[in-house]
Amino acid sequence: MRKIMLILWMPLICGCGENLYTYKGHPLSGVWNLFGVPSLSAEEIEIRQELQREARLTQIFSRHPEWSKSIKQDILDGVIRTGMTKEQVELAWERPLKFLSGGSDGYSRYETSIFSRDEQGLLRFYDYYFTFHNDKLESWSYYPQYRY
Repeated sequence: MRKIMLILWMPLICGCGENLYTYKGHPLSGVWNLFGVPSLSAEEIEIRQELQREARLTQIFSRHPEWSKSIKQDILDGVIRTGMTKEQVELAWERPLKFLSGGSDGYSRYETSIFSRDEQGLLRFYDYYFTFHNDKLESWSYYPQYRY
């Protein structure tokens, strides 16, 4: 029994098996070992995620040659502005918008929620509401909900 345990744990002890225990479809495949301990530094993980995001957005941009350079740059920078489509807002903020209401007048409302930390390190929760008219962002507002 001890031989079996030693053989099973040997790749983890020597570090040569840390990539054996990852989910290959995950964007950070090869980054985490069996115990959830990162095999890359936080900076390396952040750089890798940003490169993957830029590659994904570049692929999406190639399908939309009608988008202006300023819109593409705003999406890369995570900035939203009036006149953007729902898809552009979702790409800029990297989160889906939930449909709330819409009518035959061309207006539709969506929402999303965001968690962030303020300058004191406290967790804040915001609800954002977006109004689109004929698929173009017309206005948005946000409401802080909780502070932890």
